[in-house]
Amino acid sequence: MKKLILILFCLPLLIMAQAPQGFTYQGVATDNNGFELQNQTISIQASILSSSATGTTVWQETHTTSTDTFGLFSVVIGEGTSTNGGSSATFQEIDWGAASHFMKVEIDVNGGTNYVHVGTSQMMSVPYALYAENINMDSVSDYLTNDSSFMANVGGGENQVESSDFANQTSNSDFNNNITTQIPQALDGKKVIIYSTDKSIYLTDSVGSFTSVLYSVSSNTIGNLTSNASGDTLYFLQSANNGYAAPNIMMTSINNINPVVVGSLPCTQQQLKQFKYFNGNFYYLKTTDLLEISNGSPSVLNSTQNNYCFTVDSLGTIYRAFSSNGFFLNGTSYSGPQYEYLFDIDVSESENRIYFWRSASGGDIGYWDLNSNSATILFTADGSYESSTTEGEQVVRYHDGFVYFNQGKSLFSVQNDGSNSRIISSSNDAYNITGIVPLVFNYQNVNTTGNPATINVENYIASNNKKIFYSTDKSIYLTDSVGSFTSVLYSVSSNTIGNLTSNASGDTLYFLQSANNGYAAPNIMMTSINNINPVVVGSLPCTQQQLKQFKYFNGNFYYLKTTDLLEISNGSPSVLNSTQNNYCFTVDSLGTIYRAFSSNGFFLNGTSYSGPQYEYLFDIDVSESENRIYFWRSASGGDIGYWDLNSNSATILFTADGSYESSTTEGEQVVRYHDGFVYFNQGKSLFSVQNDGSNSRIISSSNDAYNITGVVIVD
Repeated sequence: MKKLILILFCLPLLIMAQAPQGFTYQGVATDNNGFELQNQTISIQASILSSSATGTTVWQETHTTSTDTFGLFSVVIGEGTSTNGGSSATFQEIDWGAASHFMKVEIDVNGGTNYVHVGTSQMMSVPYALYAENINMDSVSDYLTNDSSFMANVGGGENQVESSDFANQTSNSDFNNNITTQIPQALDGKKVIIYSTDKSIYLTDSVGSFTSVLYSVSSNTIGNLTSNASGDTLYFLQSANNGYAAPNIMMTSINNINPVVVGSLPCTQQQLKQFKYFNGNFYYLKTTDLLEISNGSPSVLNSTQNNYCFTVDSLGTIYRAFSSNGFFLNGTSYSGPQYEYLFDIDVSESENRIYFWRSASGGDIGYWDLNSNSATILFTADGSYESSTTEGEQVVRYHDGFVYFNQGKSLFSVQNDGSNSRIISSSNDAYNITGIVPLVFNYQNVNTTGNPATINVENYIASNNKKIFYSTDKSIYLTDSVGSFTSVLYSVSSNTIGNLTSNASGDTLYFLQSANNGYAAPNIMMTSINNINPVVVGSLPCTQQQLKQFKYFNGNFYYLKTTDLLEISNGSPSVLNSTQNNYCFTVDSLGTIYRAFSSNGFFLNGTSYSGPQYEYLFDIDVSESENRIYFWRSASGGDIGYWDLNSNSATILFTADGSYESSTTEGEQVVRYHDGFVYFNQGKSLFSVQNDGSNSRIISSSNDAYNITGVVIVD
């Protein structure tokens, strides 16, 4: 099986006189379907080249390392085994100031010496971060290869419109505008506590002798801080639009606060109660449903109770507090007491206790003893402290004999026998605490210098990874098949865009853009994927508000205006069908049009095919090689499946079960088939599933408040 590598980031290890003596190189190893190669031994050959990407090799070294459960691997360039293939005798002898330098990376995913080239990237004065969410898309042409014929024939022509919105390409400024810092070496071996609010991540110690801001945002919303078992890796959520967008999952080392995106959640941050990391998986409460994301694949763990909070032990046992004519604690093999309102819980396996934050008396902290099935209260607020009744703003964490918790903006601790309660620290913003991570800090000799640079998009575009473009009413996004980054390519403010489509090869994108919040007639915009510089190539004779779908096939544009299916060929519009209540359509390479329409039931219809009475179909896509029509239907909150044109039977590949944010507005559901995978959305989030129903996963989520309206997949 062909294997791929996605580079996440590089971090300098040690800086002396502006010359790197070593730097950390990290990445993710995936197969050609985008699935992580877990716990696998791989080999890496790194070459430092002088002057150009094909320049003279000045240093070359090899490494043997292993991936983790996420496919992540890490090596230190400068500490490998020399191949004696470079002009420098040692890594330290490289003359960094003599010329520009490039790093060429080759990998053998089987751990041998059959290396495959996975990319060559220019290095600045010191090695730089390569994670892709920091792309500055203010001028994408600075990063992508210019298509000179496209620009000459279309991009600079007289039909290019003058509109501030058309040039309003944005980047996620908050994702770049962070406080990149380190925890000082003086804290090595000492207990520290890191906690989050909606705007900042703070560092303090167990007695609150100082409080420092490690990371903060302005227009974005963060929070829900969690960590791995050792506490050396932090995870938290970050979303745009004041939490009304789907949040990205951010990851960072505690020693070097420089977060990168490693995933997203298929809900808005406003819908979220809790988010936690345990044993390689992410868990979250969306409203009252408990869900898990494992290897990118989301699944519903419990949606039958009114869940309020949860925790997970090291064996994967999930404990929940839920309401069902009273409040209960529940685990895989344990059902415990009817109890009062529990807003957060944490398990202590060594003590066989579940610590809790309950709403009684303005905020009680205590534990339920799983041996005696009895409760003990350790701390009672008695209404004397600022608190919150908003779910997700109460946190309790047990660590090494102490219980850490918050009352509103303030961090407290109490010993596990109820003694020595104290206030430790308070946030200095206007937001309550949403996450606490207590740990013993272990210093690592890692420095940060300068601002992280951007990904080399030319190398990315030239890679074998699938590139996925998707649109909302305000932006066009770029991601890849494993969601290793999400970048805004194009966005508007007062205008409305969307309905992204493409030609067969995917190298030319089309979408609609209209003024007056969609109540004007939309322009048809065209752009090369190599140079995001849209120009007007036509318009539709309807308002964008009247539009259900818009697609490009074989030189023509097709669109659904209310229930009428129309075609524009060589600028001339014509009505293809106005006799049925059309809901969606697709077109195959021969020009055969398939429609889903309502006529005392829902039907699939093609030029030579009339197929089943079926449920509400909001989008369809044809796979000619399989003779299938893939569909997005409204049953169960969003079913993805296909109709087999050979057997005239339906197969369901993915069922949302009402557990993901969705939409009943026509045109906000998208399904696309490409190379064995089905890509689709649930509201603002992009998913994929294999064509046999296996390997469903969430890929990416938009950073605005709008649902996905179009998807284009490119090899």
